[in-house]
Amino acid sequence: LMPPRARRPASHSRAGAAGGFGQAHHGSEMPPSKTSLVGTAHVAPIAESWSRYYDAQAGRPPRDGLVRAATSFRKKKGRLAVDLGCGEGTDTIWLLEHGWRVVAIDAELEAIERLYERVPVEHRERLDLHVAPFSTVGLPTADLVHAGYSLPFCHPDDFVLLWQRITAAVAPGGRFAGQFFGRRDAWASSAEMTFHTLNEVAYLLRYWELELLEEVDELGATLTGPKHWHLFHVVGYRPPSP
Repeated sequence: LMPPRARRPASHSRAGAAGGFGQAHHGSEMPPSKTSLVGTAHVAPIAESWSRYYDAQAGRPPRDGLVRAATSFRKKKGRLAVDLGCGEGTDTIWLLEHGWRVVAIDAELEAIERLYERVPVEHRERLDLHVAPFSTVGLPTADLVHAGYSLPFCHPDDFVLLWQRITAAVAPGGRFAGQFFGRRDAWASSAEMTFHTLNEVAYLLRYWELELLEEVDELGATLTGPKHWHLFHVVGYRPPSP
């Protein structure tokens, strides 16, 4: 199951229970926005739709692109990964179980709370948790940045700066793994989300070596029923400077 359609998250953040990097970002505490869920006639709170999504994600395997990127490093233990839009934490926990240090970031406090509760005590010293929206998120230098189905939920006004931050955060010899939504996606009419053509994705990744660029353009599912998905799975390698 894929993420629910969502409007721009509330502009707030606070350091997670396991500590933090840099400065915490602060803003106004706002109630969840409301949105029409795809395939339904009713309007439901965003907090409820994300809660249902987190429930549905429980027990899924880690994202294929994440596994591909993380296992491409010769030395894995002790490396730092950022899980951007970590959700309920399946991918973060997989990274921790495979020896990574992880900075997990999500705009939803519930996601961070669920993740913390799931992480075994022996792994918590290698985990930093942060609540922050895309508009203000700061990223540490990392070997791997993973954005599993999260980048499309960045508001278009914030996307260019966010991508610059991601590019700057990935250390030479590091990798990015994630998804971009295409312009034929059923949600492409949303002014709150970001969509790209294949050429635009290629342009964003022009300084990367592409280890995976896979386009999906087909009917699939959401929590609320069928949906046409148009997306690009990406794994990019940032080569060291010559």
